[in-house]
Amino acid sequence: MRHYLTLLLTLGLITWGPPASAKPLSRAKLKEQHRLALQVLDALQPRSIAENREYCGVIHRASGGKLFVGAISSGEEATCACNSNQRTSMVVASFHTHGPHSSSYDAEVPSITDLESDFALGSYGYVATPAGRVWLIDPYQQHATLLCGRGCVTADPSYRPADTRRLLSRYTLRSLAKRFGL
Repeated sequence: MRHYLTLLLTLGLITWGPPASAKPLSRAKLKEQHRLALQVLDALQPRSIAENREYCGVIHRASGGKLFVGAISSGEEATCACNSNQRTSMVVASFHTHGPHSSSYDAEVPSITDLESDFALGSYGYVATPAGRVWLIDPYQQHATLLCGRGCVTADPSYRPADTRRLLSRYTLRSLAKRFGL
C-alpha cells in the first residue's frame, strides 16, 4: 500500500487517545473536531499536492476542553510520521493527506495501515484524498466513513475520476483488504 500513517510516540510525554473505558465523543464535540480537521486538511492539501508528499499531525484536547493542532510534519510520498511533545493535553485525533493524484495508486480511500494505526491508538483519524474527499476513521466503530465527498477540501486539479474505482461510503479492515486484493 502506497499511503499509510506511522505514528511515533515519545513514551511518557503524552496521552494518546481515550482510555479503553472511554466512550465516543458527543455529537457536538465530534462536530467541533471535524470542523478543525477539515480546516487543517484544506490548508495542507495545496502543499501536499504540489510537493508530492504527505503531511500529518494530531489534534489535542487541552485539560480545559479546548481543541488545538500540534506540530505538523512533512512526510514522504507515501508516509508521514507524527510526533507530539505536548505534556498538558491528550491527543484525540490524527490527520494526514494522501498527496497528489496518481493513476497508479488507490489513494481515494484510507489504507489498511491508516485504520490499524488509529484503531490501535484509540484515536479518531482524518484522511484527505487527492480528489478532496475526507475520511473519518472511527476507533469505536472500527471503520472508516466518508465524512465529505469530492471537493470537500482542496483537490488536485489533475485528479481524473476515471482513475478511481467505485467507492463505498464505509470501509472496514476486511472490506479494504478485499479492495486491495489481499
